[in-house]
Parts: sequence; structure tokens; C-alpha cells
Amino acid sequence: MSYTGNPVVAPCVGSGKVCVTTPIDFWPYICTGCKTFKCNENCGEKKSREKSETWTNAGGSGKRIRIDATIWVKDGEIGCRSKHFGRNIIGIWMPLNLIYNTTGVYANIEGSFKREISPGNCIVIDVPFNEKKLPTGSANGSWQNIITQPGKNFINAGQLSSGHRLRLKTGGTFFGLGVDRSRLVLD
Repeated sequence: MSYTGNPVVAPCVGSGKVCVTTPIDFWPYICTGCKTFKCNENCGEKKSREKSETWTNAGGSGKRIRIDATIWVKDGEIGCRSKHFGRNIIGIWMPLNLIYNTTGVYANIEGSFKREISPGNCIVIDVPFNEKKLPTGSANGSWQNIITQPGKNFINAGQLSSGHRLRLKTGGTFFGLGVDRSRLVLD
């Protein structure tokens, strides 16, 4: 790829070389060398992902439970949220707190994302395992884990994941995404 001019103006669509020119008396410009350039690339995209999972025997409790989970990266924060539902006696999905009590509801997040430190210049930020528990006695219809991350944030595809687990008070063990189902991965 070669462009001439003073100054050189080239469409930035990748990397390559441009011709460095100098004006002379009898020609408009003469190529005096080439300069390698690299375009500033966008750091990626902001994104969220949703997943819904249903258990017919949640944690061995014999109860039918659904978890609707979401994970996201956006400017100022990363986070995950889950909404919990139980099936009532006539088969209608209801917020879990209207049907069953729990003894533990957790949301965790770990992995990495990208942060723009200057236009087109990004670094990868590691997120160590971070888990938040719903306070005892709180309504268990939903729970979230939001981590403040200042600046412009973008996904690091396939590297940030969340887990969403709970245990019913009526019996059974913990179940959820990241326990007996795969974690929710932002890709």
C-alpha cells in the first residue's frame, strides 16, 4: 500500500506502509522513503449474554426451578445477575420467593476484560474470583454481583464468566450455573 502527499493521508483499515514524500522543484513530490504504520484498533465490543436453565429435580429437592442468568461488560462496570423462578402447583413459573425459601443464593464472576487506556490502546484487566451472597432473609427472586470498573470497558472474548447457584430450604444440595451446569461465558 503506497500513498503520496504532504501530509500523507491514508485510510486506516489495517497495517502497512506509506510513502513519505518531499516536494521538489520540477515534480510535485518525490518519494524519499516508506514509513510503517499500524492502525489503532478498537478495543472490542461491549456486550451482554443471557442464558436460561431449568432443573426438574433442583439439587435433589424434587422441585422444578429455572434460573435466567445474565453477564455483561459496559463502561463503568462488569457484572452478572440471575432471576430465579419456581413452578407453582398449576404449572406457572413464579418468582422463586413467592413459592420457596432458600438457604443460600450466590452470584460470582471471574476472568478478564479489556479497558481502553487511550484511544485504541487497551490493556487486559484480570478479575479474580468474586462472589456475593444474598443476605439471609432477603427475597430470593433475583440476585446480582456488580463490580465497579471505571473507564471504557470491552469484552475479552471467552475470558469472563459467571456462576449462579442456590439451595432450597426444602432440602437438597446447591445447584446452578457453575455447579451442575456450565458457567455463563461472555463471548
